[in-house]
Amino acid sequence: KNVSSDIHSYSISPTGKRALFDARGDIFSVPAENGITENLTQTQGIREIYPSWSPNGKYIAYYSDATGEYEIYLLENKKGAKPQQITNNSSAWKYDSEWSPDSKYLVYSDRTLQLKLFNIETKTETVVDKATENEFRSYVFSPDSKWVAYEKQASNGHSAIWVYNIPENKNI
Repeated sequence: KNVSSDIHSYSISPTGKRALFDARGDIFSVPAENGITENLTQTQGIREIYPSWSPNGKYIAYYSDATGEYEIYLLENKKGAKPQQITNNSSAWKYDSEWSPDSKYLVYSDRTLQLKLFNIETKTETVVDKATENEFRSYVFSPDSKWVAYEKQASNGHSAIWVYNIPENKNI
């Protein structure tokens, strides 16, 4: 079935040769020019959304409600790879995840007012910061992947830019 009219989100591969789309609950890999469109998830009754390619092209991250709550899954970008659930026991909606430039980390926030960092190599999650009023909606990695900059509401009600040093596990 042609699902092109049901596309929800997309991500372009680091090489620009393929694109990921989520449509009708599945993640599709589509060639830029010639080639085969592949349904990467092929899950009946499960919704997968927000695919994103790691900068090195090795992984695809996406959200899935297979457990009943949206969790982040990681799929190695190779034939026959099986998805790996990397977050667990979610109690709230997660916002867009962002890859670090070195493809070692994912940062994301959720409706529990937490900003979280997931280490792809060690499979560990760290709470970077917790807000008191507004959700984290804006965060970005430094080009060297050692820092996360993010916007957080200060006690005076104004937004401020905070930074988190990953190697030192410290907010500044």
